[in-house]
Amino acid sequence: MKFKIKTISMAVIGALISGSVMAAGVSATNSDLLITDGNIDATDSNVAMSAIRGYTLSVIDKNIIATTKLKGIEAQDSKVIVGDSTTNSVNISAHSSDASQHMYAIWANNVNDTNTNVSVDGKTIHLSATNDGGSSRAVVAQTGAVVNLGSSQTETLQIDAVGNEATMGVWASYNETDKTNGGKINIKAKNFILNSDGVYGLLAQNNSEFEDPSAGRAQIVVDAENTVINSAGSGIMAFSNGLIDIKGNLTVNAPTAIDTRGNATININTDGKGTVV
Repeated sequence: MKFKIKTISMAVIGALISGSVMAAGVSATNSDLLITDGNIDATDSNVAMSAIRGYTLSVIDKNIIATTKLKGIEAQDSKVIVGDSTTNSVNISAHSSDASQHMYAIWANNVNDTNTNVSVDGKTIHLSATNDGGSSRAVVAQTGAVVNLGSSQTETLQIDAVGNEATMGVWASYNETDKTNGGKINIKAKNFILNSDGVYGLLAQNNSEFEDPSAGRAQIVVDAENTVINSAGSGIMAFSNGLIDIKGNLTVNAPTAIDTRGNATININTDGKGTVV
């Protein structure tokens, strides 16, 4: 196990004691932190990987497996990088039965209008959030935070949101104080699969209704050769100036395929190259 850090946080000290498998979450709280062992077993902790106060957490390994209760990744006014061009697989899972909490595979948020950024890369990526007692929100970017999932090397990216009807798959959320700077989620893979037990599949919601919305509004961009969205409610949703842009072949299996209102925008295959089912 190799660490390149200035200060070792208490979470990492617990992991060092345990041996080759992290027995606690890892957190960049006092300095930038690089982890080169991708086995993070934080099943007894609320968060597997986190960074705050402008620091950067990087987890780089051939195969990365992170399990926890509430949040697989938590980034607040900071950066979290999981995987790179050398990574074969990434599996991030949050699982609990706490009805009072939402489960997140990824939660990214700006509190002080800084550049919060989460990047996950690998040949295969699986993100899951499961709440046996309530709702989950698998991937969330809000208040100007940016989440980048996958790259040109990613063969399959799968996101599973398991829980009750309030469960969300992927949510680009609004900025309460600055309606021109919502959350942004970028998805790139050969095959993208989204499964949501709730009424929300993809949701971009900016909470504004400008006739000419800013380019910085809450948005989701999907660039995949094949996209399949399975939702118990609506597959693709854009509300209140939210923006969703999907490129490639698209299949939606849901009672409502598309739901939009409030000067929101949904673009599907504007280049005319893909098929839609």
